[in-house]
Amino acid sequence: MPKTIDVIIPICKPNKSFNNIVGRLFSQTKKINNVILLQTLEDQEKILINKDKRVKIIPIRKESFNHGLTRKRGVKYSQADIVIFMTQDAVPKDKYLVEELIGPFEKDASVAISYARQEANSSASLIETYTREFNYPPKDVMKSSKSVATMGIKTYFVSNSCAAYERKIYDKLGGFENVIFAEDMMYAIKAINSGYKIAYTSKACVIHSHNTSLKDQFKRNFDIGVLHKQHQSIFSNISSESEGLKMVKNIMIRLIRRGHIREAFYYLMLCAAKYTGYKVGKNYDLLSKQMILRLTLNKGFWK
Repeated sequence: MPKTIDVIIPICKPNKSFNNIVGRLFSQTKKINNVILLQTLEDQEKILINKDKRVKIIPIRKESFNHGLTRKRGVKYSQADIVIFMTQDAVPKDKYLVEELIGPFEKDASVAISYARQEANSSASLIETYTREFNYPPKDVMKSSKSVATMGIKTYFVSNSCAAYERKIYDKLGGFENVIFAEDMMYAIKAINSGYKIAYTSKACVIHSHNTSLKDQFKRNFDIGVLHKQHQSIFSNISSESEGLKMVKNIMIRLIRRGHIREAFYYLMLCAAKYTGYKVGKNYDLLSKQMILRLTLNKGFWK
């Protein structure tokens, strides 16, 4: 019997183009059963209306949103064999996204996660475009516990902007956890340590990118620092610096060689914001609650 598939997407104030994404998902060569939308609502905000019975809309109060637990809640509304997580701004590049994404599960029963390639959209900056190209190359990779020695923290790199999960394995491992950020990576660590594999599937592709400000990059990395501090027993044994330096070197060389000196300077500022945010986040326990709420992107986690 072919495996059933649901797509789960947390959404917040989606624009009109979001309906186009839902339409593209239902037009895939590999048919999906349902699209489950986890809509974060602010006071007085109305829930979306969609007449398609295959679209299920679950209201989530803004103050209770949590990267891991909200998605975990979404899984409870699904009976599918495979669940695909996406973000509301990730657009399927073509009609083969789902077919390519679930291919690794059909070939290897030990695959727990399959995640897609991400290409920058037409309005993306050069820095964002090069970053996507570095993190999502046009070559498939199968990662296992044996990959840690050569890939370090990259072994556990997964993005819920578009990633598929084998439901039986997901349930067996307990799903996502209550974490401030990177629920996908935390689950990936658990999967790899339990003997499962992670597939990077480059032919499955979404258009997804952000031109992040220095402020937001600082806050994002503050939350990463908090994550590493709260789970230091895990991250103290995982090498991450070499992979980060490799990306910085790659992007700086490309920018300078092509004469984009202003962008190269801004990228250095962006890296400084990342590093500073991360270091401050790793020492969040020395800060007041008020200061933490000013520095984090995920206020709901602290409340």
